[in-house]
Amino acid sequence: MTENRLVAYVTNSNGLIVPSTEILEAVQCLKEGGSVSVLPVCNDMAPCVRGGVMSLKLTPFNKFSLGMIVLAESNCGLVLHRIMDIDGESIMLMADASTFAQEYCKAEDIIGVGVEMQNILTGRTKRISTAFLWRKLLPFRQYLLRLYDLFHPDQPVPYL
Repeated sequence: MTENRLVAYVTNSNGLIVPSTEILEAVQCLKEGGSVSVLPVCNDMAPCVRGGVMSLKLTPFNKFSLGMIVLAESNCGLVLHRIMDIDGESIMLMADASTFAQEYCKAEDIIGVGVEMQNILTGRTKRISTAFLWRKLLPFRQYLLRLYDLFHPDQPVPYL
């Protein structure tokens, strides 16, 4: 797989990545030390990552911290979610559009980390934030996500 290839993926109703040849090739590329860009088609990482609009550049895993977006093999399956908590060897992951669903993994299950986002419509790039405030607003997410839906009716959030 070439490093600059953009791989689109979809998730199921539980926020798990639906396996495809392309996403499995991207995982292999990351495991071999390459980097890939992925385009979420759905909105499970909204509002921070708008599905179909924002691509994420992933690099091989070397270190992690709270708030990072990671591609990992969780206890439920392959996910591209944010690190919400680290408790010893257990790492809790959660989609930004989630109000309660959580997945768990260990450091060795992390395949890649997000380093940059690009708006595919404008070409503008920016670093991926740790979404500190968004993580702290977890108790209020359901209300904030409903407001998001009001302003983005063409891209509803799935409320995982």
